[in-house]
Order: sequence, then structure tokens, then C-alpha cells
Amino acid sequence: MSGDSSEEAFRQIDGEMSGKSVREMVDYLDSVPRDVLEDVLRYEEEFLRREFSRGRGKRRFPSNQDIAEAIMQVTGGVLFEAGLPELYELVKKRLEEEGFDTSFVGERRVVRILNSLVKKGVVKIV
Repeated sequence: MSGDSSEEAFRQIDGEMSGKSVREMVDYLDSVPRDVLEDVLRYEEEFLRREFSRGRGKRRFPSNQDIAEAIMQVTGGVLFEAGLPELYELVKKRLEEEGFDTSFVGERRVVRILNSLVKKGVVKIV
């Protein structure tokens, strides 16, 4: 299965399981194909490895991809020129909410990543 279809399957399973009893969930998991369950396990291992790659108790520094995702979450893909001054603080706050150590995240780095997203057409400045 590809990554996109696996994520869609995970969302579908999650939506179908909300509000179900434990017995109903066990019965449902018995009917899930083995390759989907293996994809879920692989995804969870990757997620846990990424979350705790720096050791227990330490917070990770955000990668450029993490910062780009935070920009997308804060702006929703559209950024008003009036919102540019607050963008750095909002992105930094969002990253801290996700558990990242933002002590070395500078405003220039956020602006550089924002510029690359604008050039790619992912974010529009209005």
C-alpha cells in the first residue's frame, strides 16, 4: 500500500470505530487485512522513533519540514500581509504546543521557509 492510501485507511478505520465497544473493535480488527495492520505498525514505529529520537525527557528541535507544517497549520495556506509580523511568534507557539524545543528557531529561518513555500505555490500572500 502507498503512504497516502494507508493514511486514508487509518482515517476511515478511526471514523468507523468511534463509539464502538471493545468487542466490536476486536471483531473489526479480525476482519482487517494483514497488510493494513502491518502498515499501521510500521507507521507507529516510525512515529515513535521520530518522537523520541533524542532520548527520553529531551524535546526535539524542529526540522524544516516541521516548521513548514506549522506555517501551513497557522496560515491555512493563505497569509495576509498584515499578519506577517505575528507569523514568527505564532509558528513558534505552535511548535512548542507540539512539544518541540524552539530555542534555536530564528525569525530568519521561519521567513526563509515561508519564502520557499510561497515560491512553490503552497502558501499565498494576499
